[in-house]
Amino acid sequence: MGSYLWGGSEIKDITPFLPDEFESSNGKVKKADLLSNEIIGVYFSAHWCGPCRAFTPRLAQFYKNVNKEKKQIEIIFNSADQDLKGFNEYFATMPWIATPFDSDAKNQIDEACGINSIPQLIIFDNKGNIIDDNGRGTVDSHGDNAIKVWKDKLAKIGPKDPTKPTDA
Repeated sequence: MGSYLWGGSEIKDITPFLPDEFESSNGKVKKADLLSNEIIGVYFSAHWCGPCRAFTPRLAQFYKNVNKEKKQIEIIFNSADQDLKGFNEYFATMPWIATPFDSDAKNQIDEACGINSIPQLIIFDNKGNIIDDNGRGTVDSHGDNAIKVWKDKLAKIGPKDPTKPTDA
């Protein structure tokens, strides 16, 4: 798997764009705690988006199912909501963490990932390397087995050495 062009430029690591803290129903979650997860999804969505509101319950059920016995994935909600009220109402329906609504990181993540439509789910490893740029499609087609698809891809990719060039 080679490098990806995101937002018009090559990005090999999403982690610099992540904020130091995330929102959760239990308070704040530190970036270091997030990165202790092997697999991380960034979910680009908004309360006003019909397809988002249709996919969110499926994604929430997937998240609960695959994390039931052992935490296997963390998901970050990166909101496209225009106001805090919409963000809060929608985020209250989600079991994962969120980029703070008023954080500059929210737009930086959107830009870095070249987001121009929602919903989108992009899956990364904990080093910031992309595993799947169509996580929504993978969840839709594989259901709870999407986690196995991503773990298999992660095993094939292996750890990245930033000093070595990637193949295009």
